[in-house]
Amino acid sequence: MTIKPEIRQRIIDAAEKLVSEGIDRPTNEQVRECLGGGSCRIFPRSCVSGAIA
Repeated sequence: MTIKPEIRQRIIDAAEKLVSEGIDRPTNEQVRECLGGGSCRIFPRSCVSGAIA
């Protein structure tokens, strides 16, 4: 599945926001909740973990 660059950036921004709030390794579910919902299928592990590496 190809993720549009703007969606990928929103995911990264949400993960970084959670990290700044003290969540060291945000889960896909936490990032999805921060974004206000959406399909878990748009959260490839490499996208979220890359945001917090």
